[in-house]
Amino acid sequence: MASFGRLSGFKEDTRGRYPGWQYSEISPLRDIYLETYKKLFATDGKAIGIHAGLECGLLMKKIPDMDIISIGPDIKDLHSPSESMSISSLDRLYDIVLAILSTK
Repeated sequence: MASFGRLSGFKEDTRGRYPGWQYSEISPLRDIYLETYKKLFATDGKAIGIHAGLECGLLMKKIPDMDIISIGPDIKDLHSPSESMSISSLDRLYDIVLAILSTK
């Protein structure tokens, strides 16, 4: 859209509302998530960094020392008319969140 606008003589102004957040080498919450994932599903989970605008950046801006992770179901064709979500991945997400919240 920006390129088309420039070709048509318009100026662009792009702003991001979600501040970034850095991958933390030390994250007890991530460790708990990955341990719980392995216990529930008998396979290793993955911790990866992605380029996305997430609410985590907003929370970390207010509470900089917060240990935070972002999790979600498998989604295809995000933000398009073909967007879809895997129900089975949502079921797994529900199970892992419930297990983590149930631990002492």
